[in-house]
Amino acid sequence: MSSTSSRSSEVPTRRDVAPIAVAMDAPSLAVLAAWTGAVAGIVSTVKIGLEVFCRDGASAVTTARRSAAQSGVHDIDVFLDL
Repeated sequence: MSSTSSRSSEVPTRRDVAPIAVAMDAPSLAVLAAWTGAVAGIVSTVKIGLEVFCRDGASAVTTARRSAAQSGVHDIDVFLDL
């Protein structure tokens, strides 16, 4: 057996996260950013629904991607459920 470094400090890859989408039905962009940052390293996809998209437009997608990137996840999928 070879020794390996602890995976807890590594950035998750697609194989390390749950293949599920978490709904970001947040009341504001600030909350959407916080929620996305909290789950980005655990799930593969965040879902932005019609109500959030109609309220915030493309800023909702930008905010989700930026928040995930700030959490170290640069390849999160965003599902627009319109």
